[in-house]
Order: sequence, then structure tokens, then C-alpha cells
Amino acid sequence: MQFVVERDQILNPLNRVNTVVDRNPTIPILSQVLLTVADDRNGFQLTGSNIDIEISEFVPDVQVTESGRVAFPGLTVQEFCRQQPKDCSLRFDITNGMLNINKIDDGGIGSRDGTGESENSDVAGGQSHLSLQTMAQDTSDGPFPILDAGDWDIQFQIGRSDLRTIVQRSQHAMGSQDLRYYLNAMLFEMNESELRTVATDGHRMAMCHTEVATGLNDSMHRAIVPRKTVLDLGKLLADFSSPVTLEFNDNHVRVSTPSIKFTSKLLEGTYPDWRGVIPANLSSVFQVARENIIASLRRIVAILGPEVPASMQVKDGRLRIHAQSSRNSQAEIDEQMEIKQYGESPDFQVNGKYLLDIFEAMKDYDKVEFNLKNAQSACLLKFPGNESSNFLVMLLKDR
Repeated sequence: MQFVVERDQILNPLNRVNTVVDRNPTIPILSQVLLTVADDRNGFQLTGSNIDIEISEFVPDVQVTESGRVAFPGLTVQEFCRQQPKDCSLRFDITNGMLNINKIDDGGIGSRDGTGESENSDVAGGQSHLSLQTMAQDTSDGPFPILDAGDWDIQFQIGRSDLRTIVQRSQHAMGSQDLRYYLNAMLFEMNESELRTVATDGHRMAMCHTEVATGLNDSMHRAIVPRKTVLDLGKLLADFSSPVTLEFNDNHVRVSTPSIKFTSKLLEGTYPDWRGVIPANLSSVFQVARENIIASLRRIVAILGPEVPASMQVKDGRLRIHAQSSRNSQAEIDEQMEIKQYGESPDFQVNGKYLLDIFEAMKDYDKVEFNLKNAQSACLLKFPGNESSNFLVMLLKDR
């Protein structure tokens, strides 16, 4: 197997594929990246997997001399490529089970002798070589764990930025190590014309949606996407510029472009009735400048700690935020700011860190609106000018 590729042409796909590769796997093959070189397609495919999640990416327009299939330590190769000059090319070949990577000087693929090396490459660019033991993949059913997702029941296109927005605005509310495993995940809920993401850890909840034609014909479909899948997907979508295809069946989800396929298993079970959690008869109480309340809450969290509740009192068009800690020499912080008040409000306590997470997710909006029923239930946060994202935070009882 042999091919020549530009440094950035392989480095960026390696960066993406390696996001799902286990650093310390219990099964050695899971530390590897599968490389499939096809001379009939003038390119190669990289595949990374941790059994539950798989990313594969095809890299076209590569000078292929000999096809083949092998698994290699992807993280090591990624670092070797990263350390090479940006304008260089790299020659990959397999000899006796060893992967050999040689840096080619700036003469690159178009050099005069056709080998990819210029006559003065040793002088101009220096030499750089990496040799690694590989795991042979001589047959299509070799030991590398290719994820068999089966057929897709739902398939539709969605704008890359639309999907990334609702995922990023919701992900902060996911649980991380909750015994209720379905909370360490995000709900994807879709009907004929809308895709919604919902995340909650039992103390806060994010609900975001976007309009999209799903082809579901008035039916409703729900899928519970694991936390790691959500976080990896958010990073991957940052690299895309064109629309993506979103696919679901009972056990898997896939997000793909013509060259990249990101596939993950879904969680089994039933997601909580999130609509039933939202208190009825909420009323708008006040509106405040996002940057003003962020500055106050950051001071409280930084000085007193994220576990100290922020007490809020609305009176005469002003918001008072008070926090006090029994630790740190009985430290006490008192903040006040002007607001737009709509009605009477009970005094209430809330986790300031939860509010900061919401404000961070909604960077594009200057105002935030607080909606309450009483001091014991929950607070619904809305952002004027945005109808697609709402956030619920459970209020804290007086200590």
C-alpha cells in the first residue's frame, strides 16, 4: 500500500476521526484508526471507532500507487503530521506490517522525477521519518469494529448551522454522571416540520427547536442521543459549511456529508415528560440586560463558589442579587441593577452557575426575560427576539 498526500489533507481528517478513538482502551484495536486506500477512487478513507460511536471520512484527490487496508495508531500519526511543515507532502507505505511515513520536500507531488521528491530535498527541507507497527486488515470482516447501523427509517437534510445551534444551546443542561442514564443524554424530538433538542439534569432544562422538513407526515419520532455523541457532534459540526444529512432508526443516529459519516448508537429507554415539568400560569416578571446580570453572577461564583445560591429580589424597577457564604470569612456580596419590571415578583433563590451556562449559550442576545409563578417551583428564561430557545431552572428553597 502506498500513496502521497499533502500534510493538511490528512491532518484535518485525522483530527476529526481521532475524537472518538479511545486513549486507553480495554481492546487494543480501539486505539487504532482504520485506513482503506482505494486506487480506483484516487483516495483513502479513515475510520475511528469506540464501538458506540464511529467517524469515517473519505479523502479524495490523492496520488495512490497501491491500494490496501490496515489499522494504525491514529493519535501518533496525527501528532507526527502536525509537527511537519504546512507546505510539505507525506508519503505513506506499508512494508512487512510496518507503516512508514516520509516527509517530502516542497517539490511535493509535482517533482521532476515523479517520485514526489525534488533533487535537493535532503538539503532544502530536511528528512523526517516515522515507522509504526500496524494491525493487518486483509479482509472486510477483519478485527476492526465497523458499526453496522442497518437501514435508516428517517432521513432528511438540515442546515449545518441550524443543527449546531440547537445542539450547542441545549448541551449544557445534560447530566454527566447521573444514575438515571437517560439524563446523561439529549432528546431529539421531531415531527413533520420541526426538530427539537431537549436536555435536563433534573435541576435545569434546555429546549430548542428549528424548522425543517423531516418527511414524517404528522407522526412524532424521539431518539435519546448519548452525552459523548452530543459533545463530539458539536465539535464536528464546527468543521462543516454545507447542509448535512440526519438519519435515524430505532438504534442509531447518523450525521453525514458526502465525505464524512458520523454514526452513533442511541440509548434505550423513555425520556422524561419534559413538557409536564414546565409550570403552568407563568407570568413575565422582569427583563434585564444580559451583560449586567452576567457580571454580577460571575463575581458571586468566582468569589463565593458555584454552590452558593444567588438570592434575587425585584422592587421598584431594580434587581437586587445577594449571596452570602459561611465559609471564606463570612463573605457577602450585594449587587443591584436596573431592570424593566412587568409585575410583582416573589423573592427567590437560584443557582448562579446554571444561569451563567444559559447566558453563555445565548451570546447573540442582549436581554433576558425571567418568568415565574412562585418562589418554590421554577423559573423560565426567554430571550426577546428569539422564539426557538427556552430554558427552565429549578428554584432553590430557603436555607
